[in-house]
Parts: sequence; C-alpha cells; structure tokens
Amino acid sequence: MNLMQSRWVSVLLLVTGISVANADQTIEKSFPVTPGSLLKVATDTGSIQVSTHNKPVIEVKAEIDGFEADDFSVSFLPEGGGLTVTGNKRSTDWGWGSKRVKFSFVVPKTFDLTLDTSGGSINIDDLIGTVKVRTSGGSLSFGKIQGDIEGRTSGGSIEVSGSKGNVRVHTSGGSLTLGDIEGDLHGRTSGGSIRLGTVTGKADVATSGGSIRIENAGGEIKARTSGGSVDVYFTQQPQGDSEISTSGGSITARLDKSIAVNLYARGRKVYSDFPVNGETEAKYKLRGPINGGGPELELQTSSGSVYIRED
Repeated sequence: MNLMQSRWVSVLLLVTGISVANADQTIEKSFPVTPGSLLKVATDTGSIQVSTHNKPVIEVKAEIDGFEADDFSVSFLPEGGGLTVTGNKRSTDWGWGSKRVKFSFVVPKTFDLTLDTSGGSINIDDLIGTVKVRTSGGSLSFGKIQGDIEGRTSGGSIEVSGSKGNVRVHTSGGSLTLGDIEGDLHGRTSGGSIRLGTVTGKADVATSGGSIRIENAGGEIKARTSGGSVDVYFTQQPQGDSEISTSGGSITARLDKSIAVNLYARGRKVYSDFPVNGETEAKYKLRGPINGGGPELELQTSSGSVYIRED
C-alpha cells in the first residue's frame, strides 16, 4: 500500500468511527397522570415543546441527535399524579453545533408546568395552569395560557399572546412581543425592543437597549427605555395613569380625538395637536387637561422631542 492509499484508509476509518459513536435515538413514552398536577422538567440542554389534549395522560417524545452512546440520559419519575423528567449530559464536550436534544410533551389541558433548560427554546400552547420556565439560551413563546406565567431567558426573545392571568417575563438578550393579556404584566429586556398590545391590567415594561411600541393602550401603563424611541397609540379612553419615558429618543403619543387625560409632557421640544389649557414653558414643557381632563398621561424624554398627535 502506498502513502496516498494509506492516508485515504486512515480518513475512512476516522469518519466511520464518528458515525458509529454518534448514536441518535428517539425515546417515546406515555404516563397516566391526574389533570391539574405538575410536569417538572430539568435538562442540561434541549428545546421543550408543550401542547395539550383532553386525556389523563402525558405523552413524551425525546429526540437526541449527535451525542455519543450513553452520553446523554433521560429519566422519568411519576409522582403526586404528575411527572418529573430529567435530562443529564455526562461529558463536558459540547461539540461544534451538531448535537441536538428536543423534548415534546402532550399534557392534559389543565396542568401546571415548571420547565428548566440550559440550552434551548421553550414553547407552550393552549394550557390551563400555572407556568414557570427558565432557559439560559433560547426564546420563550406562550400562547393561550389561562394562568399565571413566569418566564426568564438569558439569550432570546419572549412572546406572549392570548393569556388570562398575570405575566412576569425577563430576557437579557432579546425582544418582547406581548399582547392580548387579561391580567397584570411585568416585562424587562436588557437588549431588545418591546412591542405591547392590549393589556387589561397594569402594564410595567422597560428596556435598556431598544424602542417601545404600545398599541391599543387602555389600562395603567409604565414604559421606560434607555436607548430608543417610544410610540404609543391610545384608541380608547384610558382607565389608569400612564408614565412613559426615554433617555435616548423621541416620544410620539397618538390619541383618539375623544380621549380625555391630564397631560404632562417634557422634552427638547413638545408639539401637540390638541389644545391644552395649562402650563407651558418655552415649548419644552406642557401641562394641562385634554378634553376636560382624566387619568394622568406623563411623557418625558431627555434627548428628544415629544409629539401628541390626534389620530
């Protein structure tokens, strides 16, 4: 065998060894449970998907790709009418992006969730119950949840829609898209924009590095950004006070012509389509009632203008 042939044989053995060592597998199991109980998941890596059905059973599917045989294990513990699932990675070699774990759960429609992953997204849809989730490296998505939501991610966006209950979410590196929420809202991001739709309760949102857009404002709102502009639309009479501020951009508030508020606006320049009978200070500050007055509407920017537009 010459030198060139020897090299080709060596490469072939190496590739064959990798393909044999990487033992892809799919685990599928079903567990009888009591509706209203708890599904608890804690995994070293992997995305988590949860949907629901009308059966007293949890169906589990775990897809494990790219790991060497026995390098990633999954354990199941039925307890208290619910289920605890644990995913463990034995080695510290995470590879170069070829390794993937995905958990899919179908749970009774009424069920509580506590989910924790160190490396993947979490998606939950159409559930009645309390939801607490955390991920160190992925996005969070909640759709049609009837119950309180707590969600935290260190590296992804968060989306909440169609929820009935209080919502508390935080991300260190992504945007927030939040709307159609019947309850109070607390939302924070350190590195992204915020888009806020209808919230019937109190809404408190803040970002350190992006713009804020608030549509169909009507409840009590506190919104702050350190690095972007704010656009807010009042299409109905607000039922609570609003405090909106930015340190690094302009504020535009668009009000239906019939909306009545007590306005306080401050910026480098303040412009209003509405007549305001009150205090004016060199076009930098404007205070007074619009349409006879109502809840407080406070708009403040440190380095931009404020626009109050009739929509």
